[in-house]
Amino acid sequence: MESAIERREQIAERLRFRRKDTVDRLAAEFGVCIRTIKSDIMTLSLSYPITTVQGFGGGVVWRGKRPAAVYTEREVEAIRNAFNRQYCRENNIAVLHSPVAVTGGTVVFSVGDLTFNYVTKDAQSDWLGAVRQGICEYLAGKGLNATLDKNDILIDGKKVSGGSAGIQGGMRVESLFFAVVSSAELIEKICLKKRTKQPASLQEYGITAQEIQAAVVDLTKRYMGAPPKKKEKPRGKRTLRDVLGNVKVSKEQIRRFQGVKPRAPKGE
Repeated sequence: MESAIERREQIAERLRFRRKDTVDRLAAEFGVCIRTIKSDIMTLSLSYPITTVQGFGGGVVWRGKRPAAVYTEREVEAIRNAFNRQYCRENNIAVLHSPVAVTGGTVVFSVGDLTFNYVTKDAQSDWLGAVRQGICEYLAGKGLNATLDKNDILIDGKKVSGGSAGIQGGMRVESLFFAVVSSAELIEKICLKKRTKQPASLQEYGITAQEIQAAVVDLTKRYMGAPPKKKEKPRGKRTLRDVLGNVKVSKEQIRRFQGVKPRAPKGE
């Protein structure tokens, strides 16, 4: 069983990569209770730029304000050497490891880029495929030459989005990244490894972060389906007034409806 320190380090790594998550999902992912995760978040917030947001759309949020280069578990040593570490140090660019994205290679985040994560117990989930297809059609509807290439979304053959999926802590984690503002020049300076696809940013094509966020939320709602309808509570015994509504009825009529014998007239 992992220690509290190891669990907190993994929580911090996930939040660096996901940027946002919920206490419920983290608790399910690490197999601990919600109270334990809340305690971990409180402890981490003393050393990391982590905060919590209440209400609809809230959760645990990573508030880091500097660019980051992220590598995954796959080919860790090779990926580490693929970064220009000296450039990253000189320009205050964080080099992070994410054990969540178990497929893929490197991701360069700039402040303003977007990452979406879908965490589920369903090992057969294909949220990633459904959202990628929907975003590609959305961009094509904007008059852009958008195409799919495995887990990537391309515009004019240039990569603007990449995805990964895998099992972590018994949960299926699907991630989708959008280069909203990351420039090809920055990526080339950080990454020493030759890239097979030329990178580009969505803002070059007039697409904003707000548009992508709204589209992904809408596609996720469609993928999850409409929420189940609440079961109606069984009604109690119906009365004559329930049947007749606002129609005036006498007490005698109510008694007859209830099966009560009518009273005998006085004097008989």
